[in-house]
Formats: sequence, C-alpha cells, structure tokens
Amino acid sequence: MGVATVKQPIDWSKFNIFSEFPETVKKYGVDAADYLFRGGTSNLYTRMNAGFDVTDKDILRHHLNKSMNYDGGLKGYKHINTNSIPVSDATDGYHIRSGIDFANLATGDLPGGGIPAAVSGIGYQQLAGLFDGTVGKNAFLQSVDNIRGLRESGKAPALDALYEFGGNMHSLFNPPSTPSIDITALGGPRAKGNIFNQGTIDPSKFVRPTPAQTNQALAMDSQLAQAQAGNRQTPTTVSPTPLLPSQRNETKFSPTRSTVIKGGRGGRGNVGQRRRTSSPSPVFKSYGPPNRQRY
Repeated sequence: MGVATVKQPIDWSKFNIFSEFPETVKKYGVDAADYLFRGGTSNLYTRMNAGFDVTDKDILRHHLNKSMNYDGGLKGYKHINTNSIPVSDATDGYHIRSGIDFANLATGDLPGGGIPAAVSGIGYQQLAGLFDGTVGKNAFLQSVDNIRGLRESGKAPALDALYEFGGNMHSLFNPPSTPSIDITALGGPRAKGNIFNQGTIDPSKFVRPTPAQTNQALAMDSQLAQAQAGNRQTPTTVSPTPLLPSQRNETKFSPTRSTVIKGGRGGRGNVGQRRRTSSPSPVFKSYGPPNRQRY
C-alpha cells in the first residue's frame, strides 16, 4: 500500500520576492502566488470562502483529511456525522462530510451566508472533474453534496434562505395532487358484501306468477279496455237552459206586449207615460275590463 502524497504550501520566502514589503502585504502576496499555482487547494481560496481569520494549521488539516488521518481528523472526514442522503457517486456521503468540515473552519457564519463557498465549490468540482473524469453532471452532483454539507453545518443562512425560496416557488407551481376518494372504503361497488360482488344472479330464484294469476290479470286488462271504449262512444247530453226575455230579443209587437194603446195625439197615445212605463233600463256598453291603475 503506497504512502499518500501531500501537497505542502509553496515556501515563497526563499525567493525573497516580498522581502521589501510589510508583513500584511507579504502574507497576502504569498497567498495570491500560491493561489495561482494551486487554485482550489490554496490557502487564499479557503480564506476567501471560509474567512480570512482561518489559520494555516486548520487549512492544512482540512486538506490532508481528504486522504489521510491528521491532527485529530480522520481520512475521508469520517470524524464528521451526517444524516443527509448523497446524490453523487460518493454514496458514503464523503462530499457532504467535506462540506461540513469546510464550513467548520469558519469561526462564525460563512462569508456571504455561504453563497461564495457554494459557487466556488461548483467551479472546483468541475475543474477537478477534468482530471478524474467526472466533469459534467457527476461533478455537479458532487458540488450539490458539498452545498448540502455547508447547509447542514448551520453556518450558511443565505443558502438556507435560497433553498426555502426555491421550495416555495416549486410548491406554488406544482401544488400537491388532491387524494382521490376511496370509493371502496365508502361502500362502493367493490366494497365487501356489495350485491354487485355476489356473482351472476340466478333467474330461477325469482318468484314467477301461476297460470291462474296470469289469466286473471289478462281478464282485468280486457275489462278495463272495454270500459274505456264504452265511455268514448256514449254521447254527452246537455239540458237546455230557458232564455230570458232580453235574450229572446222581443219587440213591441211581441204577443206578450199589450196591444191597447191609450192616449191621443194621432193614436200615438201618451208618449210620456209610455216612455216612463215601458222604457227599458239603460244599457251600458262594455269595452273591456276597467282601466285599473298599475303599480
């Protein structure tokens, strides 16, 4: 079994490049030069995403625990416990534990609420995938596990807010389906004991009428038909109603009128008396119902 090789930070002090600058400038200059050559494994990369107060010792321990036990940490970050289910090819949760261990380098919340670390993790996994053959979807799933570890550490509030927002948007456009009604439980056609589950109905179990009952029913139908036919043939007689005198349109020469006319003036008799005694009651013509006021 071979011994794991460890990439130690480059000792730029022997080059005396930054010897004329203050200590702060020398520190950041050394980190910048290391970043150009080592990228995601440099101290500057780690400090940009975990905080500039992270010590070199802690950074070295995090890097070495990837492949070996070192300074209290176990190989593969086995000293970290997680309950999350991985989505990448590392089914043992290695990338999730790596994300938790990286976030624990920070003394408080991660810079930017964890968003810079998440973006850097996506880029780092794709770049590493160019060398180990996982570039593309698999490398992206590895970065998803890293981000899940950042969130599980409790030091990435901005990532939690983004995930919650995304979950709410997904629920808004993908509402849960309404559960269907269990007709069987409500006594539907497939419920136990339902008549529709009793099999084929046996016609022999039906009660059939006797011949005598059948003949009696036919005779009753015949009598009913004859009675209805007789009612249609019998004419309806209406007793006449005697007409009133006014309805018979009697004249003054009717036999019922007296022929004796008294009075003079050319045989016309007493016209005034005749008018007073024989004038019919005034007749008012009706032109329809009274004009009632409408409301």
